Amino acid sequence: MAKFVVTKVRRAVSGDGTHAHVAALCTTDGLCYSCRQVVESIREGDVWITRAGGVDAIVKPVRRCPYDGCKATPYLETNPHSDRLDNLENLPGC
Repeated sequence: MAKFVVTKVRRAVSGDGTHAHVAALCTTDGLCYSCRQVVESIREGDVWITRAGGVDAIVKPVRRCPYDGCKATPYLETNPHSDRLDNLENLPGC
């Protein structure tokens, strides 16, 4: 089991152009992983966390993008209601 620390995210515009998705996670070692790769890694037992502002949060797979009506899948989240720096949506771009 490996542990990956995410400090940045790569975003992509949704298919309908209404919002941006977290498309990939960038780790402390400078590598970038697609959401699909991260979900597969988590299913294999690896642990993914965000680290920002001295706070860590566990990354977990969710069924689809939380944007109303969007069906992008797979998708990832930390705490979807958090406005803290460790929330995937609040991490800087890579």
